Amino acid sequence: MKTLVFTLMIKIWFLDIQTNDTLPAVKVTTDKNTYYANLDGYVNIPKDEKIIKISHNAYKTMDDVKIENDTTILLK
Repeated sequence: MKTLVFTLMIKIWFLDIQTNDTLPAVKVTTDKNTYYANLDGYVNIPKDEKIIKISHNAYKTMDDVKIENDTTILLK
């Protein structure tokens, strides 16, 4: 007997607010783990994790972000 486990993921795409350029290496800290956006500016977060902080060295940090669906986030 095989058991399959499916984890629902939320896909987040990070862009610069002025140029709309993709932002790789954006750090997403959740209540369970830390994730980084890939070179295309995407990161996948499990739906059951709460996002605590989104940060990047050159951009303003965002705290307590509530995301329920796939989304694009523009960083200042």
